[in-house]
Amino acid sequence: MAFTEPDVDTATGHLLFSATETNTIIALFQIPHTYAEGTNVRPKVRWIKEASGVVVWQLEYKWYNISGSFPANYTTLTTSTVLTDYGAVSPAVNVHTVSYFADIDGTSMSISSMLECKVSRLGADGSDTYAQAARYVEFNVEYLRLGHGSETTTAKRFAASDIAGA
Repeated sequence: MAFTEPDVDTATGHLLFSATETNTIIALFQIPHTYAEGTNVRPKVRWIKEASGVVVWQLEYKWYNISGSFPANYTTLTTSTVLTDYGAVSPAVNVHTVSYFADIDGTSMSISSMLECKVSRLGADGSDTYAQAARYVEFNVEYLRLGHGSETTTAKRFAASDIAGA
């Protein structure tokens, strides 16, 4: 199925996801060798919120191990949830905003597996009330790093004193 790419702000290079249609980009990740195998990952979209309103993001993904079966279909997640650990972002202007999806089950997943993602803004969705382009900054995936990563977006699992040699 064909998809519509977002516009590009030629002054900043930011991708501009439309408020009236579905724009999609592709993101491919090789899961790092530091990944704690079998643990969940959390995908997030980072964008700049320039006015009030809700953005609906969609993630379609396939996750497959080396020598593992290639999934026939994508799994779809949708979110309008934004990180508020640093305070409410609406209706603040020019705020670095993080929208996060539900965790992706990592059971039986290994290092060097591939996470193939389609990231979309569903601008024409009735729940998307943000009337302008969403200024995309980045899509990333948080993962537990052999027991020394962070378990939430803003909090470390271990203090520096818990790590040998610190």
